[in-house]
Amino acid sequence: MAKTKNMHYLSQCISINFLPNDKPKTFWEYNPETGKTVPKNIEKLFARRRSWGQELEEVLSGNSYENKMGPLLKELSQKKMKRLRVFGPTGIREVQFNAEEIENSEHTKLLSKLLLQIALLQRSVKSPDEEVEKVLREIFASDGIALSMHLLLVEINPLMPSPPLVLIDGMTFHYIVPDLTGKTAGHGCFMFPISERRFLLWISKKEDYTYFAAKYKNIHYLNLCRISQHEKKCRVACANKEYLEQLVQNMSLFNENSKMPITIERNWV
Repeated sequence: MAKTKNMHYLSQCISINFLPNDKPKTFWEYNPETGKTVPKNIEKLFARRRSWGQELEEVLSGNSYENKMGPLLKELSQKKMKRLRVFGPTGIREVQFNAEEIENSEHTKLLSKLLLQIALLQRSVKSPDEEVEKVLREIFASDGIALSMHLLLVEINPLMPSPPLVLIDGMTFHYIVPDLTGKTAGHGCFMFPISERRFLLWISKKEDYTYFAAKYKNIHYLNLCRISQHEKKCRVACANKEYLEQLVQNMSLFNENSKMPITIERNWV
């Protein structure tokens, strides 16, 4: 088998669903190291040459991961969703988000591997390490992880105007739901975008979704929070150049002012 030179630390089976069907497979990517926004073909988006060994690459690009993950993500990004409407004294009101739980255990275990995409980013900036790559091979070749959390597919209501969810090189977003009793600081949940208008949400209880929907209903604010979690060091990509330029302009002055700030370690493994 020919050796792969260009290795994607954000898999193409994720990025492809962020392109409109009627557009060429080209994104605009902002690089904070250079301060430039340039066009990037999906083949070169979030990729580096020889980031890890060929054995790990074959696991990622084969039937254990991308060949299974790709069709599932496409299905979820196109799935017809039930849309909630609230009846009130002034008429019918559309809600910002529509959600449904994913109950298929095979799907939930497979989708849990998405949370480990950050490990590929971390691996891509380090020297080769066979021991670390062996662990990653085992994880990505497995059926996945059975997390003791509910997994929701969430749609941004297409009837409500909203900027797109952008791609960043480390896609998993962490948020803390405060404990109103004061006994603990709170507990963590995870969000992972799978298209410009859909994302996955790992929660422990119903209130975790309610908290997210209230705090992050402004998608531009959500995009800025995701970038801020990487201390604004992440690469950002979008098919909409005009929106990406607006987002980049707002990044430098943005401060979430969270009581429990979370930052992502980009050089860990």
